[in-house]
Parts: sequence; structure tokens; C-alpha cells
Amino acid sequence: MLETRRKVTFVLLCGTLVFSGVLEMGGMMVLFGFVAGLNVDAATGRRHGHLAHALEKAVGHTLAPLDFVLLGGAVVLAFMAFKNLQSTAARFAISRMLMKVNQRISEGLYRAYMLAPYELFVQSGFGAPSKEIGKIFNLFNACFSATVQLLADSSILLMVWVLLLFVDPQLTLLSTSLFAAVGIGLYWGLQRVLGRMGEQQDDADKRVNQFLNEGMQGVVEVRLRGSRNYYFQSYGAALGRTAVLRRRKAAMARLPRSANELALGALIVGATLYVTLRHETVAAALPTLGVFGFAGIRMNGVMSRVNVAAQILKRKLTQFEDAYQVLVDVAPHIVGRPTKAGDDYLKDEQPLPEGVDGRMHEALTLRGVSFTYPGAMKSVVRDVTMTIRRGEFISVCGPSGSGKSTLLLLIMGLVKPNKGEIVCDQWPISRHIQAWHSNIGYVSQASLIVGRSIRDNVAFGVDPLDVDDAKVWRALELASAAEFVRELPGQLDAGLHDGGLNLSGGQRQRLIIARALYDDPEVLILDEATAALDNITERDVTEAITKLSGRKTIICVAHRLSTIRHSDRIYFLRHWRIQAQGSYDELLENDEDFAEMVRAGEGTSLLGSRSDRFGAREVEARLDDAEEDT
Repeated sequence: MLETRRKVTFVLLCGTLVFSGVLEMGGMMVLFGFVAGLNVDAATGRRHGHLAHALEKAVGHTLAPLDFVLLGGAVVLAFMAFKNLQSTAARFAISRMLMKVNQRISEGLYRAYMLAPYELFVQSGFGAPSKEIGKIFNLFNACFSATVQLLADSSILLMVWVLLLFVDPQLTLLSTSLFAAVGIGLYWGLQRVLGRMGEQQDDADKRVNQFLNEGMQGVVEVRLRGSRNYYFQSYGAALGRTAVLRRRKAAMARLPRSANELALGALIVGATLYVTLRHETVAAALPTLGVFGFAGIRMNGVMSRVNVAAQILKRKLTQFEDAYQVLVDVAPHIVGRPTKAGDDYLKDEQPLPEGVDGRMHEALTLRGVSFTYPGAMKSVVRDVTMTIRRGEFISVCGPSGSGKSTLLLLIMGLVKPNKGEIVCDQWPISRHIQAWHSNIGYVSQASLIVGRSIRDNVAFGVDPLDVDDAKVWRALELASAAEFVRELPGQLDAGLHDGGLNLSGGQRQRLIIARALYDDPEVLILDEATAALDNITERDVTEAITKLSGRKTIICVAHRLSTIRHSDRIYFLRHWRIQAQGSYDELLENDEDFAEMVRAGEGTSLLGSRSDRFGAREVEARLDDAEEDT
């Protein structure tokens, strides 16, 4: 994941961590040199230890006890302060670098998703990318932090071990064997237990979420069936199981530290026995025992942190590999892989021809357009040809799964036809997609309303410093929304809840229409914009849309007949093709399928028809067009 420059930086920063280990070793030497200097050789009158010798050489005379304590203590404290400052700075530097890498990865992944073909969102769902980015950022953050901890503490362990090797090689090797035996034994012993407990924990967590979600989401059925006690007991049992497993895991996590402390105690006793067997006096061996005792205490905490960091990395390895694969699939350039063809929906973008301003002046034309989703066996739009003239009100209807929504995606240029072409006037929209998008305002039944002000919602995606209030009011007037906004406290500054829950359904939809009109687009596309509204609200919103007829080119997919009744032309889709076209009255008179849909669903929903004749066809369409339903 590191570029060449960052690889060099990473190696250098790892070197600073090794230097931190050297300073850790030096800190122990200085500390025990200070302790050794408190003793004076009776024969020579000189103090023991390298620290005392260095200080006496520096001042030119033997130091009195108080002078040595003050001067030697100052040196010890200064060295300890420098050691900790350097260690903190080194860890901060490498953490900063890795966090910047994580930031670069998340930004690159966000950009890759924003530029990805629209089919990716259709297949994975619109909420999946944001969840994936957040999950990967948190995962990498945890793994990188554990890596820093592992590198830093491992360097300390290594340098302290080297120091002990100089102090007493035999005792160091014996101690190493003891701690290695304890560590390896614990590791292999705990791995199996923790592995099984991890599986049990996952299963218990799933059951907790299962009963929690079923009980809350199915609260109506639960109350009607009198199933409360079943869910109370099931949820409580699953929650109790997770609590037991978490307690056991917490106890297991204490085992390495406790075992290391026991091994440390055995080491101190064993070292004393070792010294005694070598017929050394305890006084003579005290500096060595002190060094080993202090080092053991210091290393015990370090080894515990190393164990925790290693466990984190091991536990998250599979997740890390999955996240890495996401990077390879979605944003391969982040990890040094070549970018795949089609990863950027703007890859075919070209400058507009000379004399073309990018606006729709005459008509949008589809010529023999067909489209198949990646991996699908059948086309969901087949050989569609249509011409939409500037200022027309065009509607598209048909049974569910007939290709209506995909046809809108093609018209908007969000997906590109596998066959045929779409041109605005005389320029292909696929080669000038940004220019074509500047012509379009889009309204759907599930458009996003964010928890900000009216102004921010109408000028969605515009930098707050660049919002033009005159354009906001103009859009609100066109959408017949200005009247209710003027009645709100604060008007354009009025705050909205996420989803616009403090507005009525009609107000929300008119606000979305105003957003679509903020940049004064030439084409207004309505994708089932009134499907979720009641009849009265739907009538009001339809009136607001109808007022725009002739002023804007309107392309509408609608459930309800009342929304499309006044269209200039209706395209009736069947089996992914245009079966018929004409005005409402013409289709009603000349196309039996359309007429039967009108008879079955007039006043309610074009998609609500369940007549014998259309029921079987609709099921067939749903089966053959599962990609669009998804």
C-alpha cells in the first residue's frame, strides 16, 4: 500500500523505533549505574559504576555522596526524559504516516466509488459503498495502530535482551528459554480455545441481533400474536450467552500477563539460586540481579502489549484481506495495480464540438438502444428508438420489470448502451456526459433530504459560500414550494430533520423538485416521483409538475395514470421494448394491453394490476428482469 517515497520513510521511521529500543537499553544502564555509584570502593575510595566514573572524570575530583546523588540523579532524569520524548516522537511519527496512508486509501476509495460505473451501485446497493469505506477506514486504523505497537515494543524487547546478553549471557539464555517456553505454550494452548470461543461469540452475537431485529421490526405481529415472552426470553438467553463468552475471553486475555509474572518470579528465584551455585556473594551479584529484575518487570508489560497487538492483527487478518480485495477491485491504483478498463465513467469524455454549448436546443434521440447489466443473460432494454423534442412532456409506463427505470438511466447517461446510441441534437451524450448532465434535473420518490436548512437542501451539493438565494427562491416558485417555505420560521434557514420528517409528503416532494430546478436544467426527469404520496398530495404535486410543461422538457415514469394523463406522448413498454406510443387517448383506444391496465388500475397504480392476463406476464417479467428489480 506504500508508494516508493513512503516505503523509504517507513523504513527510516522503523529505524527510529530501533533507536528507541537502544535508548531503553541505555536508560537501564544509566539507572543501574546510578545505583552502583552509591557504593564506594573501600580500598581506592572511588565509586563503582561507569556513570560515577564518567561524572568524576568530568568534574575532575571524587564526588561527595550528596553531590553524586544530585548530579547523578539529574543525569538519570534528563536521560529518562529524553528517552521518553524520543520514543513518543518516534511512535507519533510512524502513526502519523500510517494514518495519512489510511486517509489516502479512504479518499482514493471514495473517489473511485464516485467515479465508478453506475452499475456498481445498482448491484451492491447505494448504501454499501459508504459502509465499506467506513469499515475499511476503521479496520486499517486498528491494524496500523497494532502494527506500530508491535514494532515499537518488539524493538524494546530486542534491545533489552541484547543488554541482558552483555550483562550475563548464560543467565539471559536460560531466562529466554523459560519465557519462550511459557509464551509458546500459552500461544498454542490459547489459540484453539480462543478460536472456538470466537466462533461461539459470532454465533451468539448473530442470535442477539436476530431476536433484537425481529422483535423491533415485527413489533406489530409480535403484539398481535402475543409473542412478547418468547422474544423476551430468547433475547435474554442470547444476551446472557454473549456475556458469559465475553467474561471468559477477558479471563483468557489475562492469562499471558499472569503467566509472565509467574515466570518472572521463577526467574528471580532461579537467578538467585544460579548466583549461589556459582559461589558468588549476594552483594556482588546484586547489580546483576537488579538489572534482570528491573528488565523482567519492564519486559512483562511490553510482552503483554506485543501479545495483544499480535492477537489483534491475527484476528483481523481475514477482514484485512477482504478489505484489500475491495481495494484491488474498486480502486486498484491505491495498491499499485493497473486501473481496469471501465473503472471511470468519465474515461470517454471529450471536449464539445466547436459551436456546441452543451444545452439541448432541439431533441434527444435514442437509436436502436439496447442494454444488458454486467453478468446478466438477457437485455433489460431492447432496440428502443424514440425522439423527445425540446419542451415536450413525455411519459413512460408499463408493467414492473419492463425496463422503465433502466431506460431512464440510459437517458440520463448513468449507464451506457451496449448497442445503439443516444444523441442530444447532433452530439452523443456518452462522449460529453458532463455537458449532458448539466441539462438534467432529477426527481425520484426516494430522493435524499439531509438534516440541514431549506437552502442547503435546494442547493444540494453546492458549496454554502456559492449558494445563490435568488436561484433558490426561483426554484421554489417553479416547484410551487415557495408559499409553504415563507411560512416556516427562518424561511430558507429553517432546519430540516434527516429525511425531512418535519415536512409533509407533498412538501418534501416539492422541495426535491425545487432542488432539481435550482440550476435551471433543460430536462426534468421524474422517476415515480408521486408513487409514495396519497391521492390529494399526488394531485397537488402533479399540478406543480404540469405547470412546468412547455417550459421544461419533462420525462416521467409514473405509477399513477393521473400523473401521465396530460403527457404529450406516452411510451408503453412491454418485454423490455416499446410496444406502443401515442397520447393517453390514442393508447387507450389502440392498445388493448394499455387499456386493460387502465381498467385494472385507474385511480390507483399502473403496477397494481393483477388481472389474469397481466398477472402471469408480470411474473415472467420479474423473473427475467431480476437485475432491475434489485
